[in-house]
Amino acid sequence: MTDVEVRFLSNGDWLNRWDSQARQGLPDAVSLTFATRVGTSEEVFRTIWQIGD
Repeated sequence: MTDVEVRFLSNGDWLNRWDSQARQGLPDAVSLTFATRVGTSEEVFRTIWQIGD
């Protein structure tokens, strides 16, 4: 089984949703996490992209 989670950093808070149409602009960063479970074993891959300068 694989779980995928995308989170958005805004003003120090990680958010589950981002609405670019609501004039929020761009988030400070985006986190992407993949968690794969086989039996009792779990593999987790996480990457974070910083947005801006």
